[in-house]
Amino acid sequence: MPDDIALWPTVDVYIPTYNESLDVVKDTVLAAQNIDYPPEKIRVYILDDGRRAEFGAFAVEAGVGYITRDNNNHAKAGNLNNAITMTSGELICIFDCDHVSTRAFLQATVGAFIKDKKLALMQTPHYFYSPDPFERNLTIGDEIPREGELFYGPVQKGNDFWNAAFFCGSCAVIRRSAIEEIGGFAVETVTEDAHTALKLQRRGWNSAFLALPLAAGLATERLALHIGQRARWARGMLQILRLDNPLFGRGLSLPQRLCYLNAMLHFLFSLPRIVFLTAPLCYLLFGQNIIDASPEMILAYALPHLFFTTYTNSRLQGKFRHTFWGEIYEAVLSFHLVLPTIATLVNPRKGKFNVTEKGGLLENGYFDYDMVKPHLFTLVLLLCGFLSGIVQLIWSEHYQVEPKVLLLNLFWAGFSCIMLFASVAVAREMKQVRQTVRLDVSLPVVLHLETGHTLKTKSINLSMGGASVQTVSSQIDNEKIVDIEIYLNQVPMVFPVETLYRDDESIRFKFKNLPVAQRRELVKVVMGRADAWLPNSTESKENNIFSSIWRVMRAVSGLFQESIKNKNNRANKVSQRSRPLSGWRPRLALLVLIAISAVIISNQALSAALDNPATSKQAAVQPKQPAVNAANTAAVPAPAFNIRTQVFGFEDFGLKEDLYFYGNETSAGVTFKIRGDEFVRLANLKLDLNYSDALLEDESFLDVMLNGQLLQTIELSPFNAKSLQVEIPIPPALVLGSNNLDFRLNAKTLQQCNNVLSKDIWVNVAKRSSLVLSLQRLAVSTDLARFPEPFFNSGAMGLVKVPIVLPLKTTSATLTSSAIVASYIGSVAQYQTVTFPVIRNSLPADNAIVFVMPNETISGLPIPPVQGPELRLIENPVNPVYKLLMVMGRTPEELKVAATHLVTRTSSLTGTYVKAEQLQQNARKPYDAPRWASTEQPIEFGELQDEERLVSRGFFHPPIEVNFTVSPDLFFWEREVIPLTIKYNFPEGQWLNEQKSTLDVSLNNQYLTSLPVNQSGLWASFNSLLGRDIRQEQAQIEIPPYLLYGENKLSLFYNFVANDTGCELELPAESAGRIFENSSIDLTQAKNFTQLPNLSFFVGVGFPFTRYADLSETVALLPVFPGNEEIQTLLEVAARMGENTGYPALGMDVKTGLTVTSGLKNHDLLVISNFKDLDESALLERSVFDVHKDRMTIKSFSWFDRSLWFLQGDWDREVKTANRILDSAHKVQGLFSFVSPVDSDRVVVLLTAEKSKQLPQLLHSLAKPLVSSQVHGDMALLDSQGHVRSARAGELVASGDMPWHMEVRWFFGQHVVFMVIGLALAAFLGALILFPLLSARAQNRLKTGSGNNE
Repeated sequence: MPDDIALWPTVDVYIPTYNESLDVVKDTVLAAQNIDYPPEKIRVYILDDGRRAEFGAFAVEAGVGYITRDNNNHAKAGNLNNAITMTSGELICIFDCDHVSTRAFLQATVGAFIKDKKLALMQTPHYFYSPDPFERNLTIGDEIPREGELFYGPVQKGNDFWNAAFFCGSCAVIRRSAIEEIGGFAVETVTEDAHTALKLQRRGWNSAFLALPLAAGLATERLALHIGQRARWARGMLQILRLDNPLFGRGLSLPQRLCYLNAMLHFLFSLPRIVFLTAPLCYLLFGQNIIDASPEMILAYALPHLFFTTYTNSRLQGKFRHTFWGEIYEAVLSFHLVLPTIATLVNPRKGKFNVTEKGGLLENGYFDYDMVKPHLFTLVLLLCGFLSGIVQLIWSEHYQVEPKVLLLNLFWAGFSCIMLFASVAVAREMKQVRQTVRLDVSLPVVLHLETGHTLKTKSINLSMGGASVQTVSSQIDNEKIVDIEIYLNQVPMVFPVETLYRDDESIRFKFKNLPVAQRRELVKVVMGRADAWLPNSTESKENNIFSSIWRVMRAVSGLFQESIKNKNNRANKVSQRSRPLSGWRPRLALLVLIAISAVIISNQALSAALDNPATSKQAAVQPKQPAVNAANTAAVPAPAFNIRTQVFGFEDFGLKEDLYFYGNETSAGVTFKIRGDEFVRLANLKLDLNYSDALLEDESFLDVMLNGQLLQTIELSPFNAKSLQVEIPIPPALVLGSNNLDFRLNAKTLQQCNNVLSKDIWVNVAKRSSLVLSLQRLAVSTDLARFPEPFFNSGAMGLVKVPIVLPLKTTSATLTSSAIVASYIGSVAQYQTVTFPVIRNSLPADNAIVFVMPNETISGLPIPPVQGPELRLIENPVNPVYKLLMVMGRTPEELKVAATHLVTRTSSLTGTYVKAEQLQQNARKPYDAPRWASTEQPIEFGELQDEERLVSRGFFHPPIEVNFTVSPDLFFWEREVIPLTIKYNFPEGQWLNEQKSTLDVSLNNQYLTSLPVNQSGLWASFNSLLGRDIRQEQAQIEIPPYLLYGENKLSLFYNFVANDTGCELELPAESAGRIFENSSIDLTQAKNFTQLPNLSFFVGVGFPFTRYADLSETVALLPVFPGNEEIQTLLEVAARMGENTGYPALGMDVKTGLTVTSGLKNHDLLVISNFKDLDESALLERSVFDVHKDRMTIKSFSWFDRSLWFLQGDWDREVKTANRILDSAHKVQGLFSFVSPVDSDRVVVLLTAEKSKQLPQLLHSLAKPLVSSQVHGDMALLDSQGHVRSARAGELVASGDMPWHMEVRWFFGQHVVFMVIGLALAAFLGALILFPLLSARAQNRLKTGSGNNE
């Protein structure tokens, strides 16, 4: 301030009031009169919109101005604008009627207006000397920062930095000329303060914020008032957003626009907060995932974000807003702000100014139930969901839920419950009987006794109603104290008192009625001191995340038990009727009610599931007869007449689950085939049944039929319902090449309705049921045109054997040629399991394929002269019923030509002899396997399945299945989905319940959605009223890419629901649901990119070898002298790859000798060997694996290696796990994969075991889906029981092609450390650039005067 007082501007102090009591207003007026400012330069005015006579009288008595008007238009803003026209001060200082200023207010604020002629506004913090509802009602209210401290701390300081500090309605000084330039205070919105500041800054005026509490007021006493005030603020800020959006219009800088926009958008938190609180209910109560990602992915993205944001906020603003309390503040307000905010966005001119009531008392505490009704309702739902989730977690297998997903949602729901419990605790209104607030202050005090004596002491605390001082002497116990004299800055002020209480430590007084002049002095002492509201440096409320969590839990516990502090301070007990949730009994009853509700919901869900016969049937007593499966097939050798007996379990017929069906006059069945070159001599059907014990004896039967002929009618007696074994002889003449075995149920119960939909009538045919066949092999014609018969017959069930005969010494050419033929047989076998027993230098008593060159011999087989690459079909000398196919050539090249001709020219084969020709093969392209779905264009269902198989016929039917294979290295970016377009129709008829019938869609046993019969929505309802067709015949489903594997099964089940027409249910004889052939799945957005090695890719579709369908970039390595087991494993691997691609391995090269040479570059390597041969090779030198003493081990790694892994972001290596698996394994057999030692872009897949005889069993185990699904990483060990233990110990390499910018993005996504380092460097460089710029701006703010007040 200038030394010359004449240069100080004149100031008008406005104190607007409407319906507040005079007791609240008068201290504000008296404090304003106490402000240290030249008397001729300051005028104080009461702006009374209530037009009350007592206010006018007080104004006269106090010597201040009194202004009123004849209307209340525009509320507070109108009141201020009216005063502007009637006063003339250069500056206007505004105090709400409850804000008591300190003496230094104008001296601290006015100087900036003298220095900066463009300064329009100087705002100071709103400090509250009374507790708000959070402080008063919560047991830990005095341990946390006040709600407004965040705004009047870092937020307003940040706004000030960008010249965007805005007017907050009180405790501010405004330049008159600026306010007159914009036409007065804004009246368009209910937050006139912020809108006024925005208008000023649009005109180029500056604003500033002085972070010193120079005035203090009353906080909102009750939660209802607090919420009402915040609702007005929210409405007003959104009105500004709609009517005067800071993003648009002239006059604001970009930072100013963003600061104002941030303040306005803040009040839109309500709906997102409600969504966040209730989101876990979608999964816990309805089973719907709301985040399209796995729990691991959610945690991978969310945990770092939550950690860093929580830690950063704790560091930056922990002193102003403790961790998790922002969530609680928002939860309290959200349910009450959501409607006002939405309504304001729709109609911004709606709403009026509401005056916040201040200074009220509360004689009795109570629970404000009305304010937390929505919170309690949501809390009950969350607790129900939480308990339901616990039930589902305990019985996760029954409910078929993913435990990780469930745990994530339980944690989420638990967090929401804690936030809501804390919010509800704020509604426990504590009584407020004190009219004035005590302030701890120590000042010199002189006690004036009635005898005329005086005693010196010090004050303990002061209030506008009384004082407490230290006791000085026991001699005054009988002497009356009439006055106390308080010294402030060595100036005495005397006040008459009445003694209330006296003890050994203190004396409490009550001030008598004071005249205005004396009360003015009291205000100066109690509230007008310059340091009255400065923060006490000894009172630290620093934030600590764990202590903040503890405070939240204590706040929640305070809802159920009174704090000790409140109990000690309670003078009188409050009646139970006035506080409905007081005491432990009502609160315990509320919790019990919530828990019972949750348990009821959970039990209903459990009961509904258990009432389903399809589920409950699993609990039936198992029959005594042991299961029979294909692995235990009893095959009797045929010493004569080529007869064999074989047992086929229903699983061999493709039945994966028990055959369950229900309803009277319903049927179900299975199909099976036999070889075309065999006929049945004897047949027995062994059935294992269980059925409903509600069936009536003598009236319930099961008909068993084969190919439409009745075999036997089984009586279903309730006494055998739990287990019934039946053996039925079958006439051999009824068994054909392709057969239908059907079961028809005709039964009754005591129930009135015994129709086709009665679920009391059901039967279950166990999949362990079996068919025993005595089969005789027939001689067939010797003609190559039958190939691949008789070696492979499509009618064969169970394991199909195709013997391969080789010379004693095998060459690479022989192995390559045999692998080509094996891969072709695999391609035609498709889903049938084929094995290739290898026989050296002898002939089997069976059909066999022989590979031989002129200089090689096979015992018992005369080798005719070889004229070149040729094929010969002859009778087997061991048994003429069987055939031998001889694949021959004079050289290795000719032998391969013969094998290639055999598998590529099958349609031209005829007779017993074919001279093979060299065929020109077109080079294959990557990913062009005939059985792989194209990524060039959408794939239509007609390309994947026959039209007839896309139809579901009858009320009871199996699902439509569309199987397709894709390359397992398909890559999608996050949030990308796979469009699945389904075109379908439902049958017509009055019987169909169109509201409940659905088409259920799942992929790889993962439910996707249910498609309705009819369209939904307003337009569909309108068309339905008009009688128009509203059938929905097309839908698009978005498939998450993580559900896609190499081999996939899309299942579409028509869930027909019939209308309830009573017992006489009329279903049509023929009804069908159809999936149209032009339905499609679109993979065109996919890229071929992945990380290898990944054994799940190899086990699934033979990747990466099958990247080229002909395996032209594959080399198979076998030991120098491979045994029969290694060769058999090679052939079966080749067959599986042929099955996966639908194309023979014409380009595959097989080498003997595990030698690492440069010729292996640009090839993926398939290695088949035992440990002993592997130990002598250099293949493992660059891998993490090693063979030591005939055991597979993991190499040791230095700290440098591990540090390098960390920097590369390779954090998922399971070296310890891999070591533990290998150390604990006995008779090791398994798969290993690693980067090729000759080409870092290629991989090696190793099939190995301690002994060679274990290798075929390894491959047979991998053919089982339950086994292969557990293989992953770069190491998978299988034990003799088929248990798999997988891990990843080695490095990963990128495989595939993507545009460079996508590859860069992918690289940083995989190498997080590099990304963090890069971001840190970028942030550091940005800081180097921005720091001097921001420092210069801060200095400029100081120079222009706004920073002068810090």
